[in-house]
Amino acid sequence: MKIRILYEDENLLAIDKPAGLVCHPVGGYQGDTVVSQLSYLYPEDIHLLHRLDKNTSGVLLVTRGKKIIKKMYNQFARRLICKTYLAVVHGVVKSHQGTIELPIARACSASLIKLKMTTENPQGLAAKTDYRVLNTTEEHSLLHLQPVTGRKHQIRLHVAAIGHPIVGDYLYCRSGIPFLWQYYLQRSSPWHENIKGHALHAHSIEFEHPLLQDQIKISAPLPQHLDNIMKGF
Repeated sequence: MKIRILYEDENLLAIDKPAGLVCHPVGGYQGDTVVSQLSYLYPEDIHLLHRLDKNTSGVLLVTRGKKIIKKMYNQFARRLICKTYLAVVHGVVKSHQGTIELPIARACSASLIKLKMTTENPQGLAAKTDYRVLNTTEEHSLLHLQPVTGRKHQIRLHVAAIGHPIVGDYLYCRSGIPFLWQYYLQRSSPWHENIKGHALHAHSIEFEHPLLQDQIKISAPLPQHLDNIMKGF
């Protein structure tokens, strides 16, 4: 899986991460990652400014060297960077637009499922996601989402918590069957053969360039498998 460069200057990169590619080595995984591919292409230090889950596609910001890294992290901390996502979820979302505010904490089953999170712990970190319904079918909804905070698995967990999990998401699905297929049989369930990863795409990111002082908006085109799904709306 090759990375496409969406924007590049001496200090900053914006890439289009494909679904199925891990951002950086984690745990015992030392295979192909975003970091390993970029380190091969760019001799200077590469720093990911944020993360995308393995099965999420879309735009990702990366610094080249350390000149602007603190200024960019400061923008993230002050919530000055606007990220938008597109997602196909199960069911018809009745409210045309809304805000999901539920705390996020590591699930009690974290020892078995390392990355699983929960909204059921009131002591979790505050998390907020704005959403808008773009279109619906009899079985699915197409959502435009803007995470105000940036917690692990935030969008996936928030939409699942209101009863509309993302299509193809095995971790936060409605029942355990697709999860069992994915994690114990090591292959995708037959219910989602037409989806690579899950139907969540980091569509755009907007920020102020710390050196150029320009407001920059970068968008990543839909990958083919998601484009085919969204044509049905």
